Amino acid sequence: KLHQMDVKTAFLNGLLDEDIYMVQPDGYVDEDHPDYVCKLKRSLYGLKQSPRMWNQIIDDFILNSDELLESTKRALSKRFEMMELGELEYFLGMEIKNDRDSEKVTVRQTKFLKSILTKFGMQDSKPVKTPQDPGHKLTKNMCEGGCQHEDTMKNVPYRSAVGGLMYLMVVTRPDLAAAVGVLSQFAADPCPTHWQALKCVLRYLQATPTHGLEFSREDSFGVCGYSDADWAGDIESRRSTSGYAFMMNGGCISWRS
Repeated sequence: KLHQMDVKTAFLNGLLDEDIYMVQPDGYVDEDHPDYVCKLKRSLYGLKQSPRMWNQIIDDFILNSDELLESTKRALSKRFEMMELGELEYFLGMEIKNDRDSEKVTVRQTKFLKSILTKFGMQDSKPVKTPQDPGHKLTKNMCEGGCQHEDTMKNVPYRSAVGGLMYLMVVTRPDLAAAVGVLSQFAADPCPTHWQALKCVLRYLQATPTHGLEFSREDSFGVCGYSDADWAGDIESRRSTSGYAFMMNGGCISWRS
């Protein structure tokens, strides 16, 4: 069982490690000393240091123990103003389902995935079965006209799309690792062919919106890994590409391509 809590107005609990001064707030100006300034004691929302100072503590909590659950909640509530969020279902953009009947935990990003498809106008696209064509090698200078494609691509959100795909890939979608790794190589100067390859990945997402990570309860606890590499697969640099995936309880816990 997983429970979640959140600290209300979290940034206000961060302690500053440097002297910061501010003008007197409206309505609280000292009439005898209107030119005085105030010394800030706590971090405020909007201050660039605030996320870092609070990050030294933490904001969201996941608790996983029936015996310690209530005592942990009481201890945290004594120190911070806490918000009880109940059983864990959504955390940092991840949708988490704990099915006690089947003894499986599933982690997905379906909501974020659909927002990406809508953002780039691919919500009604035709689904495909693979994120990339293994027989189609992308290169930097594969488009006709050389640098003349800059006018065509200046309003195409290639980098933004790669960033969205990368977030999916890093969190819950190891099946995107190889394709996203290739597409990110051309983020500095993409051409229409690269954009078409990226849209192929989006069409693959259209076909697999509920894919994610699934972990099941097993009698034996163990980690197994897989790795592979090509040989001089990059047409231009002749560099090789390697990849690996480590599995535990039926789900992938670490991957790279």
